[in-house]
Amino acid sequence: MTTNPTELLALPNARKCEVQVIGCVLINPFVLDEPTGIRPEHFYSVDTRLVFGVMTQLRDTQTPINTTSVTSTLEASSGLEQAGGIGGICDMLIQAEYDSTPVHFTYYATQVLQASKRRDLIECLDTNSRKAYDRTSDIDEVVASTDRQVSELAQRGLAKSRVLNSQSQMTETLEHLEKVWNGERSDGVGTGLPDLDRQLNGGLFPGELVVIAGRTSSGKSSLAINIAGHAAIVEQVPTVIVSLEMSGRE
Repeated sequence: MTTNPTELLALPNARKCEVQVIGCVLINPFVLDEPTGIRPEHFYSVDTRLVFGVMTQLRDTQTPINTTSVTSTLEASSGLEQAGGIGGICDMLIQAEYDSTPVHFTYYATQVLQASKRRDLIECLDTNSRKAYDRTSDIDEVVASTDRQVSELAQRGLAKSRVLNSQSQMTETLEHLEKVWNGERSDGVGTGLPDLDRQLNGGLFPGELVVIAGRTSSGKSSLAINIAGHAAIVEQVPTVIVSLEMSGRE
């Protein structure tokens, strides 16, 4: 009987970083407010998954997070034995505090998230590869399903990366507005129209969608072309113009 080599490989995991995430929360519970997007289901080990789940519950109920509150909550929910018993949990929590540095919480969480994503990708590809071997399955549906699931995995990562820290975002915004107020050059791309730049708080910025609205033949396209020309020639920014009125060749 031939054994698939992939079946002999352990699933990707970041056990040490999982423990370090737990330790960071014990030392400084406020790290849970960091915009990492990490959740209990991202943990591979049963004990760290249960403990982190309890920690998030304690945070949500504004209960102090410490060894006593974690173990008592696990015991009340009949999850203590499943997590390794009181001895195993206490040993893990002590080791977690010893090995962890809260300033590195984001790094630890990122490693846990990446390992979780690898496991999800492996499961997706394994499931769909088995369907592909089945000659009774619709291969177009298998391909579409694989594409959809992989895309969802990719989008899940993008969604996490878009989570913003309100404090840092507010500081950045205030600094930008101060530059605009003082007439300093902002990091935006100028439109070539000073009055419009002022209305846009300094010009055009990455990640923003600017909509120019107006009646038919009121000069919208001409204005957009002038802005694009200024961006390309004066600002030296790579620019492309696309219109629904263009043919496929254009």
